[in-house]
Amino acid sequence: MVAQCWEIAYQRNTSAAIRHLKQWLTALS
Repeated sequence: MVAQCWEIAYQRNTSAAIRHLKQWLTALS
């Protein structure tokens, strides 16, 4: 699940992927 989201986001834009990852980590915390 996470890997797929990351892969899609990474293909779109690296900065977007980092942003998405940060939001994900914030949601988990």
